[in-house]
Amino acid sequence: MGRIPKKVEPITVDNIGVKLRDWLDEFNLTVKSIHELDTDFCFIVTTDGGKTISISRSTTKNIDYLSLRAVLTATEEEKSILG
Repeated sequence: MGRIPKKVEPITVDNIGVKLRDWLDEFNLTVKSIHELDTDFCFIVTTDGGKTISISRSTTKNIDYLSLRAVLTATEEEKSILG
């Protein structure tokens, strides 16, 4: 009986925020929940390298999608390559 996998609760529109937060916590990322207008949830995630990413789900438009926002800054070497 030890070989039977545990039953996994399916991800739905009602539990996506909780499931996502649990998944981020499993990676030991720093996660801050904030209230943002017209969102079901909004997490500010800080990576191990210190980068910040916003993950949210809108309640008004594109409700079937998650929105990820990050600020990307090129290094001096990357800037010289990009011209």
